[in-house]
Amino acid sequence: MSQQEEDAVVGRIVRDSTAKARHLEILHAEVERLGKVYERLSSCLRRQLQYVDYIRFDGEPLPYPLQAPYPGFEASEFQFSSADINGDKLKALCKEIRETRADVLRLSQQLKNLGL
Repeated sequence: MSQQEEDAVVGRIVRDSTAKARHLEILHAEVERLGKVYERLSSCLRRQLQYVDYIRFDGEPLPYPLQAPYPGFEASEFQFSSADINGDKLKALCKEIRETRADVLRLSQQLKNLGL
């Protein structure tokens, strides 16, 4: 392999590795965001049963007038997006993270094998 061909291979591996590492950071940020959404939903569900009446998805209206259950109540605290509370989405995201991490490790090993 010529020096030029070797440089092209190394350049491709470095670019791919950098792109995969950036993508992994984005995926981690999304998992962290979803974790906070699930944590908030879990908190709402663990409260007294009466608070379940306040949990709404996708901006759906309350079925009947409700009084604020406590001082400082924020209705937005109980609003969720069904796109976020989606087991298939979470499963696919975790799979993509595993695959991307495997790619990052594989590319890192290739760079080590090339002495970089």
